[in-house]
Amino acid sequence: VDKINKQYKDGVKANIDISLSINRGEIMGILGPNGAGKTTLVRQITTELMPTSGSIRVFGIDVVAEPIRAKNVMGIVPQEAELYESLSIKQTLRIFGKLRGLNNRDANRRADELIADLRLEEHRNVVGMKLLGGLKRRVMVGLAALANPRLIIMDEPTTGLDPQSRRDLWTLLREYRERGSTILLTSHYMQEAESLCDRV
Repeated sequence: VDKINKQYKDGVKANIDISLSINRGEIMGILGPNGAGKTTLVRQITTELMPTSGSIRVFGIDVVAEPIRAKNVMGIVPQEAELYESLSIKQTLRIFGKLRGLNNRDANRRADELIADLRLEEHRNVVGMKLLGGLKRRVMVGLAALANPRLIIMDEPTTGLDPQSRRDLWTLLREYRERGSTILLTSHYMQEAESLCDRV
């Protein structure tokens, strides 16, 4: 991220001259209170918003010039997202695997791998509407990790989770880092940033 600025049409400046780089295989935290501009920054990195000025490259790919190519190397967990209420965890992961280009057999295999990774075996057939917050967030991480992305971006992934669910998610993210994933997350929890992130 090089000298990113984001100014909305009403004149509000959400990001002013932000520059940062993330090393491969680390967990980088963007820390700040609500309203500080964290989500705006993340939405520019993930190509949802266009920067007013500055540039963003993900593994050398210009996200403004090549947004689809950039998205293909990212897994994204947005701040607010809901699962399909009537699909089970297994169905959700399998369908999204197919949307990511996996054939039936590979999508099924990858869904089973993620269910094991996320420690969701006993919930594999539970539909989205019956899942509690911590389980939903784990499934969202699974959706982000489906295609083994080189970069996982998470916007306030533990907001609203109880302490045990938060620690479980931290453990999972550390495991992904150990396997070579690069992780960028936003948070307003000091303890989370201190416990989980290599740099803030």
